[in-house]
Amino acid sequence: SRMTIPQPVTDRFKSAEVCSHIGVFPEIGRAWASIDNSIFLWRLHSAQDDGLIEYSGEEQAIYAVGLAKARPGVFVEAINYLLVLATPVEIVLVGVCSGPGSSLVLQALPLYSLPSDA
Repeated sequence: SRMTIPQPVTDRFKSAEVCSHIGVFPEIGRAWASIDNSIFLWRLHSAQDDGLIEYSGEEQAIYAVGLAKARPGVFVEAINYLLVLATPVEIVLVGVCSGPGSSLVLQALPLYSLPSDA
């Protein structure tokens, strides 16, 4: 089946200045796109914008994105997965929490970052 990209994401692709990437996280049933310093996640099998979430907490462009299962007892219980975002200057973790229904909430974790040149 074909994946449809929500219109707000398509619009942002048109104005990308530095870099953009796109992929799929089947573990959480979401597609993602990083455009410059923002990352978007949306439901894999829905073109609706109602499930679209954006995280723009980074100052630098996002060059790599990963997803890791959160280790129980390390983070608050609501965080099931971690987005791993790599920029030219740091690697940052963002908590992925289950919200109402099948929604997701992204939680900034400012204590969990490290310089990328370390």
